[in-house]
Amino acid sequence: MATINKEGIVRRFNDKMGEGLAKSHTIIEKVFETIADILKEGHAVRIQGFGGFKLKHVPERKVNIPLKKEGADTVVPAHTSVQFKISTVFKESLKDVKISNY
Repeated sequence: MATINKEGIVRRFNDKMGEGLAKSHTIIEKVFETIADILKEGHAVRIQGFGGFKLKHVPERKVNIPLKKEGADTVVPAHTSVQFKISTVFKESLKDVKISNY
């Protein structure tokens, strides 16, 4: 299964909308920027039929890396992460999709 990057999304969007690659790129870029801005303001983003994004605080924790020569625990600092939860409608639309590389 191939991975599609942002440019691939832009091209697929342009195929559907026919607005030209430059305009399609601007639209996709602005959608991503808008979602990021809303999250930075401390709000969650919910897109009906797709899913929701929200910020999550991940506390500092110790992890053991078995291959590390010293064998000591490594501290992963506290950070903020983005959590995505798929909507039920979107999840249902994907339930019969077959994945070939699993």
